[in-house]
Amino acid sequence: MNKDEVKLLFNPSGQRGTFPKGTVLLDAARSLGVDIDSVCGGR
Repeated sequence: MNKDEVKLLFNPSGQRGTFPKGTVLLDAARSLGVDIDSVCGGR
């Protein structure tokens, strides 16, 4: 991991990944198969 990346850990699923800084949280979650409800519909 370099300084332009962040590690994310989603609980309780335990899914984790490394993403470029600035990645939208919902996009990161979806790429890992983590379902997060969002009132904005992902916009």
